[in-house]
Amino acid sequence: MVMAIDHTQADVCGCVRPTACVDRNGGLYLVAIRRLCTDRDGRVRTGKVSDRLDVSPSSVTEMFDRFAASGLLRYEKQAGVELTDRGREV
Repeated sequence: MVMAIDHTQADVCGCVRPTACVDRNGGLYLVAIRRLCTDRDGRVRTGKVSDRLDVSPSSVTEMFDRFAASGLLRYEKQAGVELTDRGREV
């Protein structure tokens, strides 16, 4: 069975496959977010990801901004991030 690709569902960067937008380093961030996502509202704060990956909080914020622009997560400063459906696909 062949599935048609709905190009109207492509994320902000225009990729049909979200995995094409994420390198190995970015994948580590997405995995960390998914594993840390235990709060009731499904959000993860910058500090938790920073501690898990042993990187600076500013590096995490930069990656959050990049992924939010690509439609892989929703990011609100002070509230943290949550993965979108596309972010969970990766």
